[in-house]
Amino acid sequence: MTMAGSDSMAHAWTIKRLFYKRVSRYWKEQRRVWGTVVDWVVFCYLLFPLLIAGVVYAGWWADPPAWMAAAPLWAAQLPPMLLALGARLRTFAEDADVLFLQRSAWRRGLLTYGFAYTAAVLAVPVILIYALLLPFLIGVHGLQIPEVALLLVATWSVSLAGGLLRNRILGRFRGFRKVISIGAANVLLLLALLFPAFLTGGAQNAAWLGCTLCGVATASLLLRGKLRQDGDFASDVQLEHAAKLSSTAFLVRDAVARKPLIRLDKPLLFRRSQRLFRSTAPSVVLAEHALKWFLRQWMMMRYWFGFLSLGMFAVSQSPLFAQIALVLGIPLLVNMMVHNYPLNFTGEAFVRQFPWEDRDLRAAGERTRLLLVAPIAVVLGAVAGYDGFGLLGMTGGILFSAIYIWLVNNLTAAFGQLRAMRNS
Repeated sequence: MTMAGSDSMAHAWTIKRLFYKRVSRYWKEQRRVWGTVVDWVVFCYLLFPLLIAGVVYAGWWADPPAWMAAAPLWAAQLPPMLLALGARLRTFAEDADVLFLQRSAWRRGLLTYGFAYTAAVLAVPVILIYALLLPFLIGVHGLQIPEVALLLVATWSVSLAGGLLRNRILGRFRGFRKVISIGAANVLLLLALLFPAFLTGGAQNAAWLGCTLCGVATASLLLRGKLRQDGDFASDVQLEHAAKLSSTAFLVRDAVARKPLIRLDKPLLFRRSQRLFRSTAPSVVLAEHALKWFLRQWMMMRYWFGFLSLGMFAVSQSPLFAQIALVLGIPLLVNMMVHNYPLNFTGEAFVRQFPWEDRDLRAAGERTRLLLVAPIAVVLGAVAGYDGFGLLGMTGGILFSAIYIWLVNNLTAAFGQLRAMRNS
């Protein structure tokens, strides 16, 4: 490569292009990280709660629940407070910048673009939070759209100023001074977001406007001071490393090898090896052990209770047509969750030492699925029936759910058998 070609490539790089490349690389890395754990099954588990939340949200507009009508206006500021306390300035600084970005104009340019990126990204969760709060702000407390917009902008500006203030504190202080400074900054942010909510009428709007102006002015002054000083470069690099690895750390938080704990206490359920079924058929014995192992695992029970509690809440807060969809859909998700569970259970060392025939595995899976899914289906059917038609409807809902989950379980077993025959 000639010297002229090298000079032209060097001149082709601009501050804007360098920042864009770093942001693009960051999001590609995040997509690859999340792509390792999110497939179509996980996507279904994530999509269905969103659909349930959408139905509940529509119900709040039509008929706000009693707890929402009794909540004061300042309660709406609790979710934005968490966002303000967690806001962070993204600078996309890298270790090599100390060697290759000697010109101050490049550093100031990257910081300016980082500030603009932080402001744009921070606006997304603020808009989402207040969009979810609209039934409470407009439907219950009667706020107008301009007032909600003013509240949104005030929260956004205060959160942005909080992110810059937190960045300056982390770059300048260490030890107890950092702890005290962060605590004082958090108190100021909470007061700025909470105080106007206790006012009424025109004073409240004036307070939100003043909060917005103070947030913008504070953010501008903090950014101006950061552009003029170079002493917090190492802190910026460290914060960027933490931001880039946050998703990976979240996903592998349970994958780190830990020393096994010696448990001297007994499990909460089935502390003794008592029998659940009288039959000694191999499929029944396998289903019995699989069910007991499931009920002794806190992680599996947490998912099970999560489906049950979320389903009961969604059904009780939804109109009739949505209740029918939820009663039909939630047991299908639970059925998907436990579909391969008996086969996975056979990988345990104790169970693997016994020979199991394919028909015993299929029969055990069918029994285990029915015992784990049927309670959720019956409870949801009872809640939907009682909410719409009283005690008679509850009885009909229980019968309908029992027949429905029995058919679903038989169809799942039939499809599993056809798949096994095709694979063989």
